[in-house]
Amino acid sequence: MAVRSLRGRSERLIPASLEECFAVLAGVERWPDWISTLRSLEVLESDSSGRPSRVAMEARVLGLTLALAATVEVTAREGVAIRRVPHGDDDPERFELVIALADVGGGARASAELSAQLEVPRLLPLPGVAADQAAARVLADLERRLRG
Repeated sequence: MAVRSLRGRSERLIPASLEECFAVLAGVERWPDWISTLRSLEVLESDSSGRPSRVAMEARVLGLTLALAATVEVTAREGVAIRRVPHGDDDPERFELVIALADVGGGARASAELSAQLEVPRLLPLPGVAADQAAARVLADLERRLRG
């Protein structure tokens, strides 16, 4: 296995209000219902307001199953940040997905930034656009969820 670095970004105008977009993102427990790559999510800890702050997730990305513990930070009306919790100081793997929202009048602009350092098989072809595609997929899933 080799540690590979990925960085990607995507942006999308979503024909739904900022409040509607935020409500879907803030519903952490419901993410597996609409994020197509997310297979399961278990809330491990909640903050003082009852929002999930630490979760265990399993996702299927690039043909690989990724199981990780992550912190979840929901920022009022602005978006969400998911960060992998390392197993220790010598753990080289990192994962961060930040989804930000902005009101654009008549809709919301959603952006997703993904950065990761993941152990993957050496011979697995990993195109440079893989992280951009993964970020775009989450935003497409968000729009699909909002359209019903």
